[in-house]
Amino acid sequence: MDGAFFSWLATQSYSIEVAIGAFFVVIIAPAVLAGIAVLATWVEQLTGDVLRMSGLLNPLERGRKNLWRLQGSLPGRREPAATADEQRSRAAG
Repeated sequence: MDGAFFSWLATQSYSIEVAIGAFFVVIIAPAVLAGIAVLATWVEQLTGDVLRMSGLLNPLERGRKNLWRLQGSLPGRREPAATADEQRSRAAG
């Protein structure tokens, strides 16, 4: 099939060859590239959603999903307060 097309194209005048080349450059190539970009964006969003649901995308959220956190704290037991360095790094970051 390719050989037949290129044989036919070689027998055409220059204006036909230029018109076919321009059609490819203006219509076909951008359409193919747009399709690849849409597919890549869809895969990226799907991967981000899967990583976000698993907790791997945001390491700070992973700690909240542990069982000991879900069970709640014991009565009379308090979470340790953040030090001044931790508070400063959280505010900056």
